[in-house]
Amino acid sequence: MKYYYVLWIPSVERRCPEIIESNLDEITLRDDEAYDGVVLSGSISEDFRIDITYRLVSGGNEKHIYLDNEKRDDETGFLVYSLTIHEEQKKGDFFLEGLKEEMPTALYHYIKGFFHKHINHASEADSKLKAYRYEDGNYNNFNQNLKEVLDGVLSSYEDLFRGQVGFVRDQLHDALKALAEDCNKFRNLNILDKLAVTTNNVLGEISYCEFLLNEYGNVIDKDLNRQIKQSMETLKNDYQQL
Repeated sequence: MKYYYVLWIPSVERRCPEIIESNLDEITLRDDEAYDGVVLSGSISEDFRIDITYRLVSGGNEKHIYLDNEKRDDETGFLVYSLTIHEEQKKGDFFLEGLKEEMPTALYHYIKGFFHKHINHASEADSKLKAYRYEDGNYNNFNQNLKEVLDGVLSSYEDLFRGQVGFVRDQLHDALKALAEDCNKFRNLNILDKLAVTTNNVLGEISYCEFLLNEYGNVIDKDLNRQIKQSMETLKNDYQQL
């Protein structure tokens, strides 16, 4: 069975992403403590074919998944990949089973390393973004599905920004109150330092999101457009207090 995934590689230009790293360092993924971790390493060829090698942390044979590039869209910068998984491969393999539903966020974040340098933010900052998965057999014309893809990407940004609004307010309020009361100075100065780093990370994400809104505002859902602009404006106002 073939599955299709659309990847947004954060950029502030309308262009197809370029390969900047052909081999990625080995990492360990563990999205759920109930499952054994998976060790990944990845490489990409000149035709954008991705080879992911994986094995369980506890041991076992190495396995491969191969993501074939179906489309590199110069207009939007999105990449469309396909993955073929045979039924016999999936038996007892929770990593492949998960790919049936969606591309795990951590895997998408890892794959972006082939194309994306984290200039405006730390590498962890955009891990909230998700790949868009087409239902099996429904990938025909990317442009016909562009609204769904954009809505999915921007919904991830909206979740990130909306969650950050409450986080900034709570952390800032508690830390400043404790410092004013001369309580736990080291702990609360550390909280403020981490909050400043997080602020810089999210501000970096805002620049990518604003690019999408400016370029495709007439394509995406109007309510989502309004909500995400409101969340960004609230964040910017909150950050002025830092």
